[in-house]
Amino acid sequence: LSPRHPIGGQLAVEVQYMSARLAPSGAQVPAHTLVHARLGELRLAPRITGSVRVRNLFDTPYGTPGGPQHLHEFAFR
Repeated sequence: LSPRHPIGGQLAVEVQYMSARLAPSGAQVPAHTLVHARLGELRLAPRITGSVRVRNLFDTPYGTPGGPQHLHEFAFR
């Protein structure tokens, strides 16, 4: 037997890896791995459910290459 949590729920974890990429200027944007998590289908009331989602769970710094129209080579998030 396994204990049942009173509000239920489903846990989902997503791991996203991006390899190193080049910006238009030729500068290299470093590789990074992000972890996202979602707790869904929470029973809050008899006919009400909800979910919680956390993106970049470990607050990993990462950059995305910009196009030639941008002032910076890449944007850090």
